[in-house]
Amino acid sequence: MRHLKLGSSILFLAGSLFLFIACQKNSLADAANELSVVHTPDQVDLDRDLLQYRHGTHEIPFKATFYTNRVPELLGEVDCLLPEYQDPNYQRGGGQGTHLGKFKTVLTFCSTAGGFYGGGSGYLEAANGDRLYIKIPSGQVKLPLPEPHPVYDAYFKDEFLVDGGTGRFAGASGSGTTNSLVDLWNEDYPPGPVIIPDHRTDHVWTGTLILPNANKRKN
Repeated sequence: MRHLKLGSSILFLAGSLFLFIACQKNSLADAANELSVVHTPDQVDLDRDLLQYRHGTHEIPFKATFYTNRVPELLGEVDCLLPEYQDPNYQRGGGQGTHLGKFKTVLTFCSTAGGFYGGGSGYLEAANGDRLYIKIPSGQVKLPLPEPHPVYDAYFKDEFLVDGGTGRFAGASGSGTTNSLVDLWNEDYPPGPVIIPDHRTDHVWTGTLILPNANKRKN
């Protein structure tokens, strides 16, 4: 009887061990399948990452959500060097962005009739003083909006370029698209088309930010 009980115990333990191993194999197989689907990059990603490493760069998606206000008293600080754009505009504001956190910004450009503008430049400055420099070679502020809006009167959606920086943005490059809505007219418009002197623009800019490889920058 004692041998029978011992044999039963051994069979029970063996069965339990088999079930445990089988469950473990299933769990590992499931985990491996999840990793193969979610985490394994395809060859295009591997080729891109290798190319970036060889060129000492790191490419990341970029997004900045912020506002600016026109600053009438600082228009004299804007140099309109292009003869076709002679109406200066100085914008100042702040917001939040990728690799920037909270930032403040200054943007300047010069415009002409029809909302066309050029020579746009400025910076986004992080809390620690690191700056990301921006250029907008040309574009157009368009109005009215495709659909009426209770606040905004005009918009622009043009290409911007990343043109270096300071601190962690030294050597940065990249590009993207502005997506900006302008609260342009005073509340009495349309009876009197008077532009608000310090009118506000709300921006959501997206694109790609290319930073020098951190490891190579240290070497």
